[in-house]
Amino acid sequence: MKISKVVLTAAALSLVMTGCGAGTKTAVEIGKHKISTNDLQYLTERYNEQIGDFDTSKKYALDSAEEAVLIYEAAQAEGVELSEEDQKTFKSSKASFMANFGGKSAYEKYIKENKISDNFINMILYQDVYQPLLEEKWEFEDPTDDELKQYMQENFLRAKHVLLKVADETEEDQKQQEANEILEQAKNGADFDKLVEEKSQDPGSTQYKDGYVFTDGDMVQSFEDGVKSIQPGEYTVVKSDYGYHVIKRLALDPSDEKFQSLFEENKSNIQSKYEQKRFKDKVKECAAQNGAEVKENEEAISAVAEPTPEPTQDPKEDPAYEDDGTTPKPEK
Repeated sequence: MKISKVVLTAAALSLVMTGCGAGTKTAVEIGKHKISTNDLQYLTERYNEQIGDFDTSKKYALDSAEEAVLIYEAAQAEGVELSEEDQKTFKSSKASFMANFGGKSAYEKYIKENKISDNFINMILYQDVYQPLLEEKWEFEDPTDDELKQYMQENFLRAKHVLLKVADETEEDQKQQEANEILEQAKNGADFDKLVEEKSQDPGSTQYKDGYVFTDGDMVQSFEDGVKSIQPGEYTVVKSDYGYHVIKRLALDPSDEKFQSLFEENKSNIQSKYEQKRFKDKVKECAAQNGAEVKENEEAISAVAEPTPEPTQDPKEDPAYEDDGTTPKPEK
């Protein structure tokens, strides 16, 4: 259930856009930089190929696009200059990126036809160059355990769930009904751990017996939203691309006897998220000094649409198809 850290390589970024095209309206404006709905559509589809959940992918794409531009602006505000080696790194990344399209001409044709900004692509690729330079310049100190525990308490959630996978549309009603029945059982006092053990189809339920401990972006969006919608000890049902989740939210505070062990088990993720937020906060502060503040256009962002699945081709429509005599003939 937990989403592994998604890193889009130059090759992954260059896969072909399959959506209908969201348009060229400005979805986000950051200083002099504008991110269009088509730019976001493109990045969302790249994440969706890795994650398989559209809402989560769209959130990742928006966050990543904004962060890339803010990092560039923060670097300008801090007077970070690229060395000759840094410039080579960027040019090499851009060359590799274009090579996956078949070269510069093919790349330029592609972004022109799909109305994707070359500047937007540059911002994404520049991030890998500027981020380590900013981190080196700022020299953050390692956080203490007390700081991390406070961050965990304020920013993380904890939950268990029963996952009922939906293989296809024919199972939809049955799984929804079953999920609602489990929800009623839980609300009426049934042992939720036993329900998880007997009915959950999530392999992670066995690994995380004390529940998932997570923060924004760690889980699929509908699961995260579902947990946030209830209080510790309460239950809810949500639907995701995985299926139906019957969720129980659990407490996560120092009074819980499991708090210390949960902290130790999740410390690496907690520290990583703490350091990411600290860096992002500093980036926003510096970018704002350079006149670059984030202005979102919700209508344009909402225009980013879920990709349309490619139609399955009838093999007989393939020019290379040859009937070997085994294909059943229609009765006359």
